[in-house]
Amino acid sequence: MRRSATAARTHACARCVRLTPTVNGSGESSAGQSEVVARNNINMQESAILFGMNNLASHGPQFLNNFYLKSKRSVEKARKEGPAAWVFPADDPRPGEQARLLSVFAGSGW
Repeated sequence: MRRSATAARTHACARCVRLTPTVNGSGESSAGQSEVVARNNINMQESAILFGMNNLASHGPQFLNNFYLKSKRSVEKARKEGPAAWVFPADDPRPGEQARLLSVFAGSGW
């Protein structure tokens, strides 16, 4: 399928949406094309967010259950395995805050 000389050619990626200038029959650049590209980009973004919201609304209980299970596994893993290490610098400018944090760790079984 061949495009006409005045058709807008665009390049779209995650970082940019830019217009590739086209030439109309008189040899001048087509006017107003950048507005069309920006509007198309906004329409695509709006469609994406509406699709995501619809998906979440349609599968709400499944999303909630997955979030709960993920959080539960995260807490269980920390309790069973614990952190690999905690590093506290000796020259910490807030030694009182560091002492309080250590006492919280000690009180919670770390």
